[in-house]
Amino acid sequence: MKRIIAVVCTLTLAAPLLAAAADTVPAQGKDLCLLNSGNCPVSQRSDTIQERIARIKTELGKGPAVYTGQELKLLKQKLEDNEYLLNVITSF
Repeated sequence: MKRIIAVVCTLTLAAPLLAAAADTVPAQGKDLCLLNSGNCPVSQRSDTIQERIARIKTELGKGPAVYTGQELKLLKQKLEDNEYLLNVITSF
C-alpha cells in the first residue's frame, strides 16, 4: 500500500514537469517564437532584423504543409513589417 501511494505521489509531482517539457517542443515543425513572440530562447530574442527576416522567409517556405492559412498570413505580415523597419533604418 505504501508503495502504491509513493508511486501516485511521484507521478503527481512529475506531471507538471512533463507538461512543461512538452510545451518547449515546436508543434509540427512550427517556429512558435515567430508566431507568438513569446517564450523565445535568448538566442532568438537578440537576433538582428536581417536574421529575423531570414527565419520568417524560411518558415514561409514550409507553406501549408506546416502552417495554417491564418498563420501564413501572420508570418507574411511580420515579414512585411520587418522589411519596412529595415528599409526605414537603412535609409538614413
